[in-house]
Amino acid sequence: MQISAHKEQGWSGKPRPSTIIIPVGPTVPSLFDLEDYYRSINSDKFRIMFLRIVQPRTTDFSLDMCLSVVPSVVATNITVDKHHLADERRLCLDYVHHARLHGFKAKCVIYVDSHPGLAVIQVARQFDGDCLLLWAPEHLSRFSHTARDLYKYMIKHSPIPVTILPGTRNLV
Repeated sequence: MQISAHKEQGWSGKPRPSTIIIPVGPTVPSLFDLEDYYRSINSDKFRIMFLRIVQPRTTDFSLDMCLSVVPSVVATNITVDKHHLADERRLCLDYVHHARLHGFKAKCVIYVDSHPGLAVIQVARQFDGDCLLLWAPEHLSRFSHTARDLYKYMIKHSPIPVTILPGTRNLV
């Protein structure tokens, strides 16, 4: 699938670069996979938005484990551990730094949402994305059924084209 390299002209009179949205996590995609992808596109024509979805959690002390939380009321505030959020921010900034080293304009967005698939779709719309970039499900083989369902959801409901790339290297 090919996306157009530029959209309508911006305020400067230059065409706006196309926005590629890349959901990131601690292991997917690897920086090696991204390097291979960066070589295949022109940094002047594309900008990259890294997206990290942080699911709120609560600790059930009776079970001594973390559980995902879905608020029963839309306006319910859910607290998020500040240290965990700081770790997620550092992860995103590593991806941004890596993209900028390769000549791309890049930024990151962190969403706290108990429904990650819906949050990805929301970001694609909100930030006027042109392409949602995912890696082949083989990367998910060591992850849960829930993670595979998330990929299926993003592919089915994305308002923008989805590109799925094969993983080129494994770090494990």
